[in-house]
Parts: sequence; C-alpha cells; structure tokens
Amino acid sequence: MRLSLALSLIIGLAAAALESTQPEGRDAPRKIRKRTLGVKKVTGEATMSLPNTPANAPEGYQTWITFLDDKHKRSVDSLSAIPTDVQRRRESIEILQRLRRQNPSDFYECATSGQGPKSSDCGIITSTVLASATDLIVAPASCLVFAFGSCQGFFCSLCSMLATSTDFIGSQLDLADALCVSNGQAGTIVAQDAPQWDAGYVRAGTGLPGYDLCH
Repeated sequence: MRLSLALSLIIGLAAAALESTQPEGRDAPRKIRKRTLGVKKVTGEATMSLPNTPANAPEGYQTWITFLDDKHKRSVDSLSAIPTDVQRRRESIEILQRLRRQNPSDFYECATSGQGPKSSDCGIITSTVLASATDLIVAPASCLVFAFGSCQGFFCSLCSMLATSTDFIGSQLDLADALCVSNGQAGTIVAQDAPQWDAGYVRAGTGLPGYDLCH
C-alpha cells in the first residue's frame, strides 16, 4: 500500500511539473494582424469580395460591387487640392487618428449641380464602413458601393488591382463628407498618382464618377 501511494505521488508531481512548463493557451498573447491603412497595388491573382457587414448595421444598409462606366468619366481639370486644414467630421474616432493624412497627390471635387445626399445618411455609412474591419481587394475599373437612405458611398480602383481596408475607405468617405456633403453637395476624393483610386458620396441612384488617369 505504501509503495502504491509513493508511486502515485511521484507520478502526480511529475505531471504537475510538465504542465507548469507548457504555455497556457488562454493567457498566451495573440498576434493581431493590422489592417491595411492605405492603398497598394496587387500583382498576381486575387479575388474581389464585399466587406463584412457589422451585426449592428442599420436596417436598409446595403453593399454591392459595380463597374465604372466610361460615360461618367470626368476631367481632372475640375479637381482641387485638398486643404491641409480640413476638419474631419469624425476626428475623435481612433481609427481615423491612426490613418495617414492626405498625400499631395490627393485631390477632391464637389458636385456643382444636382441634389446632394443627406449628411446624416452618409455619416451612418461612414460609421458602418469603419466598423466593418475588413481587408479588401478591389479589381481594376471596379467599385465597392455602400448605400443607406439618400446616400450612396463608393470606393473605386481606376486602373489596377488594389489592396486596401474599410479603415482607409471609411477615412476617405469621412473626408468627402467634410469637404462636400456637409455643404449639400456630392463629393469625390481622387488619388491621381499610382495606384489611382477615387472615393466619395453621391445621391442614391446617381452614376459613379470616374477619371481618366490610367497611363
């Protein structure tokens, strides 16, 4: 009996020592992959897909993929440089604080005719896009569209396949809201240098703007 108890004690101590040397799965630090905070060109094969829809997305919020139409292309002569002192409408959001400021090659255009979307509807889209937390691939001459109420947001790759994220797209939509939509106008942010893209807000049902920037 004493021998049996001694053996049991030794086996128990050995097992405890072995367990103490193993990392605890629940307490082990997890690697968190940072999402793309800008735009970069993608080479090779990749598949375009829609971003995640947050569980708390408002009823009526929709996303889809569409393609640029040549008949809606605009001249780059109408673009203006983005002011350095522009006040983003959601500057307090942590994601927007981490994102890069505009490059000198980034421009914008506010529509000079037609009825603009409601800023409140566009604001809901911006918040929902930022909450989507998705890395994305956007095919050439293709657009991601986000719609709610009177507002239709978009992000388009003008020339090549791009990698980006909803963090970056949300920041550009927010900027279009601050520069144009808040003043009752549709608005577009445009990157003229490679990789070329545009993003912004139009009134629901309106064709998406495009620019002839591919060389």
